[in-house]
Amino acid sequence: MDGDVKLFDKYFRSETGSIAVPLAVSMTALVGVGGLAIDYGMSASLKAQMQTAADSAAVAGASEIALAGADLKHITAVAKSFADINMTDDSVSTSVSMPDKSSVSVALTKTFDPPFASLYSDGSIKLSATATATRVGGAKVCVLALDESSEKAISMSKKSKLTAVDCGAYSNSIHSNGIEATDSAVLSTTLTCSAGGYSGSSLNFEPQPVSDCPPVADPLVGRLAPPIGSCDHTDLVIEAQTVTLDPGVYCGGLAVKKHSVVTLRPGIYVIKDGKFLVDTNGRVQGENVGIYLTGDKSVIKFWSNGAVSLTAPKDGPMASLLFFEDRNSPPDRVHQIKSDEARVLLGVLYFPRGTLRVDASQKVADQSAYTSIVANKLELDVQPVLVLNTDYGATDIPVPGALSGLSGKIVLSK
Repeated sequence: MDGDVKLFDKYFRSETGSIAVPLAVSMTALVGVGGLAIDYGMSASLKAQMQTAADSAAVAGASEIALAGADLKHITAVAKSFADINMTDDSVSTSVSMPDKSSVSVALTKTFDPPFASLYSDGSIKLSATATATRVGGAKVCVLALDESSEKAISMSKKSKLTAVDCGAYSNSIHSNGIEATDSAVLSTTLTCSAGGYSGSSLNFEPQPVSDCPPVADPLVGRLAPPIGSCDHTDLVIEAQTVTLDPGVYCGGLAVKKHSVVTLRPGIYVIKDGKFLVDTNGRVQGENVGIYLTGDKSVIKFWSNGAVSLTAPKDGPMASLLFFEDRNSPPDRVHQIKSDEARVLLGVLYFPRGTLRVDASQKVADQSAYTSIVANKLELDVQPVLVLNTDYGATDIPVPGALSGLSGKIVLSK
């Protein structure tokens, strides 16, 4: 046994190194190959992680295109946040660009120092991953009636007119009379689509509606309600005054009466357990205002000689939403626009549980860059001319993607 050890030792201590040197070289080569394999595996894993991060960031950015009004600053912030979620490495650099108005490109880069290769040379490797997400397809939506079964989910009578400029009107009701236009009412759109059927003559529709359309999902179903704090005002009635109000919680509602002029500062107004009333000879005006209606009695009532001029917020929890009805509200409540001076209603009128009734005698919303209506039901009576424009480029108030014509699929490419 001792002799064997001495013999083995002799070989390694040999002056010629006829065995020791080749063995050492072989072991070094094996270690090098193994190390390079580890380096390669680490770089491949990191690159795959970067690609996943780039993909998710591009898709997230493309999802924000319409809501952000194609604002690169907002889209960049959203895309980078998604890249950060998927990449915990702070040394990864992220850049975001928009090749066109419907696409978002994301590029991630990182300098990787392979632990084994770096022992022998500089060995730095520049890793990169790119992805572009593009929205394709979709159609502009000006009116969407969410009721799935009732007759007359969209109803027009007498001399009422609804003109949807370069956009469509959709009813999700499968009832055979899901859309109805009678008397001399006229519904004019680029497309009128009913999940069920419709009634009315060829004179009532421009063009004729299409039946048996697939229902359109609520485009705002994912939008969270704004936070609600304690009451800032209770049963506030303004009469024969000119005042400016601040955002807050208006418990018991807000009533504007008799020759009052009320200006609403930008922000969110929570109308809780009471009406938002603009009565005879009252006037309400405001820019970047969101009205959230919560509680059993919270509806809008704009009477004939009242005047309303409002635009929706351009950012925050109610971005694009001029009116937002609490989804827990009682069904079939009626929100009414009877005002003959409600020509600026810029944004989305969202009443997912209620009916919006427009029974003015003059034009409504015609001076708005855009107006979209998403309601359980929509009724037009008497002789209003409801004009729903789609001049999205004329305002910085965003349009939800599913309404703006950018609601199609997001296609991802590397």
